[in-house]
Amino acid sequence: MGAAEMLQIHLAKDEKCAKYYTIIKQSAARAAALTEQLLAFSRKSPKHSSTVDLHQVILETLVLVESTIDKRIRIETELDAQESTVLGDSSILQSMFLNMCINGAH
Repeated sequence: MGAAEMLQIHLAKDEKCAKYYTIIKQSAARAAALTEQLLAFSRKSPKHSSTVDLHQVILETLVLVESTIDKRIRIETELDAQESTVLGDSSILQSMFLNMCINGAH
């Protein structure tokens, strides 16, 4: 992602383009994580779990969702759980939340 990070330097003054840059960077990271999941599945290797903040995963997912679903759909969030960390895989959780949002939009 070196070229994308170089682009970020030039986008610092343009808020709208900076937002698109963030979406591109997160999408690339998601694609890399998905590729890793597919390779792990094909090797039958164990999944790697770590402590994940669900609030952060949801917020990152919403950036992708907002650019995907119909603009007439309004998304409201209330992320106020006292304990929002779980043991899991953030890319799998993000894929699950993204699928739920897209399915709910249809």
